[in-house]
Amino acid sequence: MKKLMIMLLMVVATSTASFAKGSNDNVQTAAKEVVQKVKDAPSGTTYGVVEVTKSHIVVNTPLGRYNINKNEDGSFSFMGMTAKLVAVKNGVYKVQTSFGTFSVDTRKATVTKQ
Repeated sequence: MKKLMIMLLMVVATSTASFAKGSNDNVQTAAKEVVQKVKDAPSGTTYGVVEVTKSHIVVNTPLGRYNINKNEDGSFSFMGMTAKLVAVKNGVYKVQTSFGTFSVDTRKATVTKQ
């Protein structure tokens, strides 16, 4: 499960970085929409992983429910992005993605492109 959370962190970090390249107005508008959706959600709404099967993982977010597909090679794919855990050492995870290779340091909470 820890590997899965690292993969999800990587996907979120790369998609956020790609989205942030848009104009500042677009980012602010999107942030306001997410905040409003979270405020409007009924009590007891769960965000995060809600279902895990052999072929996919279902994640509930303020923007909707999404499937993260598990591939036969051990990688995960989501919205055209792929991520695969390559190595782990002392809390530093090396993740190969369709955007490049990244180091995710869980102790420092940093993501660094190699």
